[in-house]
Amino acid sequence: VWEARAPRPPRDETRFAYLGRLVDWKGVGLAVAAFDLVARRAPRATLDIVGDGPLRAELEADVARRRLDGRVRFT
Repeated sequence: VWEARAPRPPRDETRFAYLGRLVDWKGVGLAVAAFDLVARRAPRATLDIVGDGPLRAELEADVARRRLDGRVRFT
């Protein structure tokens, strides 16, 4: 029996993603804050934020303030 599986990242690499409109009520700012806590314990963890909206510039500034520039990517 053949079973399709997604490739797993290496154990020391953890990837998170947010997909949606960048608006306050969706909680993406909370996702960035939570990732900041995770990033302290997982040095190779990354967060991809896929979407656009009125909070993008504010979120980018928050990421820079938290010094997560290379680990949080906006697409």
